Amino acid sequence: KQCRVSSFSWFEQATRQLCSWISMQLFSCDDVSISIVSPALLTLMNSIKTRVTFVDVGGIGCISNFIMHQTHPINSSSSPPSGIQQQHLYELCYCLWMISFDCHLSSVDNRFVRDGAVPALVQLLELTPIREKVIRVALATCCNLAHSSTKAPRNEHLFLPPQYQYDGSFFLKEMIRCGIDRPIDMLHARQWTDPDIVSNIEALHTLVHDNYREMTDFDAYKAEVLSGDLEWNVRHTESFFRQHARALEENDFFIIKALLSILEERSLSPSTFGNKEQGTDKVKDKNNDEEVIAIACFDIGEFVRYYPNGRSVLKVMNGKDIVMSLLEHKNAEVQRQAILCLSKLLLKQHVLK
Repeated sequence: KQCRVSSFSWFEQATRQLCSWISMQLFSCDDVSISIVSPALLTLMNSIKTRVTFVDVGGIGCISNFIMHQTHPINSSSSPPSGIQQQHLYELCYCLWMISFDCHLSSVDNRFVRDGAVPALVQLLELTPIREKVIRVALATCCNLAHSSTKAPRNEHLFLPPQYQYDGSFFLKEMIRCGIDRPIDMLHARQWTDPDIVSNIEALHTLVHDNYREMTDFDAYKAEVLSGDLEWNVRHTESFFRQHARALEENDFFIIKALLSILEERSLSPSTFGNKEQGTDKVKDKNNDEEVIAIACFDIGEFVRYYPNGRSVLKVMNGKDIVMSLLEHKNAEVQRQAILCLSKLLLKQHVLK
């Protein structure tokens, strides 16, 4: 029995090391490296245990990074993905599709949200020209996410209240926030012969447009904060917080807690691989992290500015100390937003207004 346990432990360790190595090759976005690791990765997708291990070492983030890199407007407009790159997109989307069947597991659905899979898939669907098989597997993945279910609230780091779960409704809102209505409308207007593509487009088109009408600006803001993927837009402005500051009371200020959690996680997490043992567990884009931190500081400051008792709320959450820790951040914009946020925490509200 002891020998069996030892052998199984060795196998798990070897599998994890293999998944970490594959993830690092994917993160490089090098065509030759990806051609080498793709066959092994596709084989790993046949087992739920190895899929979960791949997810645990940051595999979804590496796939998402590759898709975003290949489909970025600057890259794709100057030179659309080559034949081999489109094959890589198909194979990696196929991996996401396989993993999407495991979204009932908290370790998997957390990663789909945190590691940017939804923005990557939406950006991929906007890409033209693109092979039909790539569209088919990307649509199938989106459909799986939109119809996924979960039994318990997820991601304790973001302080989700009981009714906020990473289920199909959550993923659908995230797709809408990322602008999936545009590519879905374009795909819906085209003629398709593949029945799977037709049925998936119809399903997503109906879901997106039925929910788009019901999704308010504040719903979009909540989805953005819970995804951890903040970008400067109309939801990060003085007028937005003037209008919606009271709504942030919802579920014991869980959105404010999520923003503070983002500040702590993003300011401490490395922007690239820590070391070979850690693999890709904390794969982050440095510039994106700094922008996210700056936006979170701005949002917290505007909450304090427009919520009647905002300073007291932040005090209970130790928000002042979290923001103060960013005053010596090496990024100038993060420093600036942290200083502005701290000034709003210290000044009286009638002075701020």
